[in-house]
Amino acid sequence: MNDHVFLFTADGLRYDRLSQNGYPIETTPTLDALADSGAACTQAIATGTGTRKSFPGILTSSYPLMYGGYAQLTDHRTMLSTVFDEAGYTTLGINANAQLHTRFGWDRGFDVYFDSEQTVINEEIGSFNVESDAEIAVSPFRQRINSLKSSVYERLDQDGPLYRAVERMYRLVEERTPPHPTADEIVDRTLEYIDKAPDDQPLFVFAHFMETHSPYVPPKEYRDAVGAPDVSADELWNINDRYFPKVAS
Repeated sequence: MNDHVFLFTADGLRYDRLSQNGYPIETTPTLDALADSGAACTQAIATGTGTRKSFPGILTSSYPLMYGGYAQLTDHRTMLSTVFDEAGYTTLGINANAQLHTRFGWDRGFDVYFDSEQTVINEEIGSFNVESDAEIAVSPFRQRINSLKSSVYERLDQDGPLYRAVERMYRLVEERTPPHPTADEIVDRTLEYIDKAPDDQPLFVFAHFMETHSPYVPPKEYRDAVGAPDVSADELWNINDRYFPKVAS
């Protein structure tokens, strides 16, 4: 029997803020322990500066501008999940980043994929079936927002000023909660999916986290642990509001 394979990625996690890499505050004890007991790559280079430009390298081993660009995952790119699927693995994807949504094709090769909004079952395996696994309920307002986001992604240059203006407006009307599933939710969902997977097949599990990505409103206990100033959650949101319009203009 082949061994299980797990690929965990974290959005916006800075190399120089890991204590394993010399940061003076102990920020990543679990990652440090994994690096000490295994291997750590100290000269890995991303294929781009953002999600859409980096993940073609991570999940398809290709550069972002190959095969027709990176806005939509074209059929010419071979997904890592497809390779594992063809090798007899159960493939599970649990994702918190809307840029890795099924609308862009990132669920290809996964038997089951959480696209940051709902579960998509491409292959009925184990305890997964399309009748019993209902999609996450989405409010009418959220449906309209998601529909607008889909149209923006499909029609606008995501590096252009019009897209950035729409993105800024979206931040202003969005609820005062992080616009992505939390790390706790991703971990719980990952364990749930593993429990529902077949027992007689090896697993390939991809889980992506957004906690180290903006908006930066970390819980107080984590801010205290690194000696951050003691400010209210409202002030943290105000700081984010002042920062993002600047980079979006």
